Amino acid sequence: VLFWGWHSGMLILAIAIATVLEASRSINWRWNLSAKDFRRIANLCLILLIGLIIYLLAKDASASIYFIYNFLQLLPLVFFPILAAQVYSVTEKVDLRTLFLFFDRTMEADDPSKFTVDLSYFYLILCLLSASAVNLTNLANFAFYGGIFILSAIALWSVRSQRFAPGVWLSLLLLAGILGFVGYLGLYQLHVTVEDRLV
Repeated sequence: VLFWGWHSGMLILAIAIATVLEASRSINWRWNLSAKDFRRIANLCLILLIGLIIYLLAKDASASIYFIYNFLQLLPLVFFPILAAQVYSVTEKVDLRTLFLFFDRTMEADDPSKFTVDLSYFYLILCLLSASAVNLTNLANFAFYGGIFILSAIALWSVRSQRFAPGVWLSLLLLAGILGFVGYLGLYQLHVTVEDRLV
């Protein structure tokens, strides 16, 4: 979250969001949120998403490529309520069916534990995607790639397979990082070329 806030220029908001999320580790009280409560919070996120689209279209009616950049940049703010509800709920997971309207009929019939999911990693991916959308306009910022690589390595380390030795895993990760950096340089050249032709 702080990485996204740093790159998007919304560091103060990011600090507030990160503080609320991390405080759940030291605060013992939890809400006993029902599926209907999660559905209401998901609907709030949907309303915020629609409001964001309307706001950005009203601000720039041309719907240019910068609309997409601005839209992606603000997505962590839109979906913060559902993650905050998850980390402060008793289950600390969300029934995936509450996020989609077409699952209404199966909410009561099936075992809810089959559909529960932790949204933390999805939110991490969303923050990285939002930070990268900001940096698409400044791909020369190579420190951004290093940050993405380190954050991804930390996230992947916690779910790595125990069949391979840590040295082998780190070597393969480093190789993937080098190949990704070559792709990043190619993306930077493509961006420069496209921008030159459009301007």
